[in-house]
Amino acid sequence: MEKHLYLVGDVSFCGFDDANTPLALAAPILNQADVLFGNMECVLSAPPAFPGMMMCEEPVPPGAGAETKPGGRKRMGGWDSRYSFLDQDGLYADPSLGEGLVLGGFDAVGCANNQTYGPDQIIKSLAKLDALGIKHTGAGLNREKAREPAIVRKSGLSAGFLQYTSVYWPSNHEAGLNYPGVAVIRGYTSFQPNIEYPIGNRPGVPPIIHTWADKHHLEFMQEDIRKLRTQVDFLVSSHHWGFLDEVFAYQEDIAHAAIDAGADIVIGHGPHQPLAIEVYRGRPVFYGLGNFSFKTRHWRSNKGAIDAGVSGKDSWVGMLVDVTIEDGKVNKVSYRLAKHNERFQTLIRDPGDEPELMDRIARFSSINKTGLSAADGQVVVSC
Repeated sequence: MEKHLYLVGDVSFCGFDDANTPLALAAPILNQADVLFGNMECVLSAPPAFPGMMMCEEPVPPGAGAETKPGGRKRMGGWDSRYSFLDQDGLYADPSLGEGLVLGGFDAVGCANNQTYGPDQIIKSLAKLDALGIKHTGAGLNREKAREPAIVRKSGLSAGFLQYTSVYWPSNHEAGLNYPGVAVIRGYTSFQPNIEYPIGNRPGVPPIIHTWADKHHLEFMQEDIRKLRTQVDFLVSSHHWGFLDEVFAYQEDIAHAAIDAGADIVIGHGPHQPLAIEVYRGRPVFYGLGNFSFKTRHWRSNKGAIDAGVSGKDSWVGMLVDVTIEDGKVNKVSYRLAKHNERFQTLIRDPGDEPELMDRIARFSSINKTGLSAADGQVVVSC
């Protein structure tokens, strides 16, 4: 009998007024999954109190009204002015909004990302997930706990999840030996002068960018995967990484190392837009699943969204991956698309209705010579 494992990208309830709104329209499809996992890119806790800042804001034109803050920013909701929204540190959502994960059918979430920030807030958020009965991975009371997997045994399917982030803040974020935080795989960047530029010596020519993943962190990840491999039938390695629409070498390092260690699939998120798909050693790598539930704005992602045929500069797009498992083996890997309506409610879309977005994903994936074919309202990945 077929079992379905659904995987999605960035999920944040920051800015919503109630738990029913974000996933109400997508829930009938999501609830068809035997197991559902996604990246929870918010903290279910009040943020640290930093006077003069506010949670969940969106840019608005100056003079837009009395509710506009100094500096041309408008509150989107969630907390009053006593609480802060750390633009560069974290997204915080009212703990009651966590019920939206239950209504959406989530069995487990990953918490290793650049928005899961603040030791006290992480502890409270994980406690809320425990109270909701939702498994979690990627954050914890210390490094050992942050690296623990989420294991879901349900409907005859045993699935394990690990999540790490390569996008994080330099202070008080990475989990330590005795300090709460997130599980990290460190990446490095170097810049090489581009002396082969065809015009010859020209000041200001962009350098060649090299990236690579930390060798020891890759070994830690592979150790985690090998340990989990013996406990589950299907293993997902999930990663918060990337920038805009490019896939960097360090991401490939991580993805390939994860599959070499025994992961059945690798999913990525962070740039807030769908990216390339690769098949490595017969196993799929989704470098970017995009957003799945978000109300806050992604200005840096606008060009990608507009190029994909999404109207409006405040739009986002994403993917819903369906792993079909039969008799303990992967039978098919496919995906559908996700957009939002004017209320930022998630809508599951037929790929045939989104030719621009389909073309964009195909172009990115063609670099890896990945076979993609549309069938029965989904896009099938040739593994």
